[in-house]
Amino acid sequence: MNDTISITIPGRVGILKNGKSIFWKNGRMIVIPKPQYKEWEQKAILECRNQFRGQTIEVPVEMQAQFYFANHQHEVDCSNAAQGPEDVLQKAGVLKDDKLIYRSTLEKFFGHDPRVEIKIFKYQKKEIEK
Repeated sequence: MNDTISITIPGRVGILKNGKSIFWKNGRMIVIPKPQYKEWEQKAILECRNQFRGQTIEVPVEMQAQFYFANHQHEVDCSNAAQGPEDVLQKAGVLKDDKLIYRSTLEKFFGHDPRVEIKIFKYQKKEIEK
């Protein structure tokens, strides 16, 4: 991976945490995404596939995600907003596994057309100071 990859997913980001139902069956927890989340996810996967024509990334990356909202109604925190797009990047074949995201920078903006703008870079390890 040499270049920066940019992907824009139109519409309000799907929130996996709020978009799932949890059931217990035979002592096991079963998580089922709600129809609204699944609809957003399917559209987002198609957008990613249409915008990304490269080979599946198999190296650690840094992801920058900007979440644009029309207003503060039903405001979510950034970590919850990031889960859906991270899963979509994997399901669309952009990333081999979303665990390859070693660093994330997440921002929210209000008063704009709803969308998610994602940039992916090769991860540059930082030295830890002692």
